[in-house]
Amino acid sequence: MNFLVLAALVLTGFAAHAEQIDAVIPQDEIIYMSLGRAPYNGVTRGSLELKNTGEKNLTKIVWDISGMGFSAQDNCPKELVPGKACKIFVTYWNTFPGPASGTLKVWTSDKNYKVQVSAWGEEDPFRNIPRPPTPPFPGRP
Repeated sequence: MNFLVLAALVLTGFAAHAEQIDAVIPQDEIIYMSLGRAPYNGVTRGSLELKNTGEKNLTKIVWDISGMGFSAQDNCPKELVPGKACKIFVTYWNTFPGPASGTLKVWTSDKNYKVQVSAWGEEDPFRNIPRPPTPPFPGRP
């Protein structure tokens, strides 16, 4: 009885692998970028380089960034000629302690990219220090 169950599982697995999928759906290339640690109420930065390794001009370079505390800017021209590169500069402003994540999506005439961006916000180093009492003002009770 154990043999028949095993044989059925092997045949089922074989049939599943023999199935051909004809759908050609372009996928975004997924990239992971860690910006590292950001000091309390400070920033950390990183960049993504786009290089044209093809034979035609790379056009339609568009990007969008999402995620709390993340921003970006670029130095990319309207058309990136073969052999040239440009960068998208990503900045994380530490607005809260702990892990932070964002997504940078980049679209080009050749390929699309989805960049999973991460950073770590440091805690306020003075958070456990009690505030001194406010001294009295002269002339006030």
